[in-house]
Amino acid sequence: MDTLDRGTFAADMLFRDAGEENFPRKMPADAWFGFKGGDRFEVEEQSIRLPGEEILTVLRLPDEAVA
Repeated sequence: MDTLDRGTFAADMLFRDAGEENFPRKMPADAWFGFKGGDRFEVEEQSIRLPGEEILTVLRLPDEAVA
């Protein structure tokens, strides 16, 4: 994937000035990954604003998506 999906929480922070999340939130895996069948899984995303125009995002993949 070459661009940030506008449906991610990281995009909300970067483009819509949303606040940081204090906990991970679930979203479709295909918002972050382009692997075949990614639309069947969810990831947990937590994004944190860094200095400047940067966002740090931690993603947790379910075990069945990695196996």
